[in-house]
Amino acid sequence: MLVIGLALAAFAGVPAGSAAEQAPPLFEAGLAAGVGFLPDYPGSDQNHLRALVLPYLRYRGEIIRSDERGLLRGRLLRRTGIELDLSLSGSFPTRADENDARRGMPDLDWLGEIGPRLQIILARPSARSTIELELPLRAAFSTDFSGVDYRGLVAAPTIAYQAADPGGWPVRTKVGAGPVFATDALMDYFYAVAPRHAIEGRPAYDASAGYLGTLLTASVSHPLTERISLLGVARWAVLTGAANRDSPLFRRDHNVAVGFGVTVSLYRSARRAAAD
Repeated sequence: MLVIGLALAAFAGVPAGSAAEQAPPLFEAGLAAGVGFLPDYPGSDQNHLRALVLPYLRYRGEIIRSDERGLLRGRLLRRTGIELDLSLSGSFPTRADENDARRGMPDLDWLGEIGPRLQIILARPSARSTIELELPLRAAFSTDFSGVDYRGLVAAPTIAYQAADPGGWPVRTKVGAGPVFATDALMDYFYAVAPRHAIEGRPAYDASAGYLGTLLTASVSHPLTERISLLGVARWAVLTGAANRDSPLFRRDHNVAVGFGVTVSLYRSARRAAAD
């Protein structure tokens, strides 16, 4: 989503070590933590500081991998430059009494998204960089941990440039841009105002499916040691022309999110992975 948890993004940190060192371990487990200054929801005019700590697992098998390039990816078609993997996204909850536009309305719960993603390599500018087309389709679910509600589908086609050790620097970088589209259920979750919640300056509103905005993302990660890596992320959401710009909850055409993360590898197998 446009407001993603930075600790989830930390999972995609650079593998420990560089190209000149030995291959990474076949199996790895650790913790990923992130903190960021994030908008409450797409189009909100208020940001809050958020933080999260999550465990992570990395498995770098010959065919199936869960690693820096994707949570769960199959490499059956890797020689043709096509991969299918599992895409995750999500956003933090927002308390209605902490957001002026939503005051008196239901809170926004934790939002998670999961679904397949097709990745197509369009070009290889160098041996350590790629330009890719990413085609994810994710189902969204919200929860307050007492139940789970389905919130529709999200499609977010993205053109992304990725590079490892650019210019000899021990970092991994990724820059991507692309539109985000969502179905009625998710648009209603963010932008609908039920008649019972309508007040002066916030009329009732029924949201519609369509274009949510365009997301531009840049990230850089750097291994401090063999087991510890740092990550920085910046996201700019351009919401001009969004389908629900007329909602009274839509307050801003642009959102900026910044955050930092760290991954700590607690266990690394002695067996090494095959080359990617």
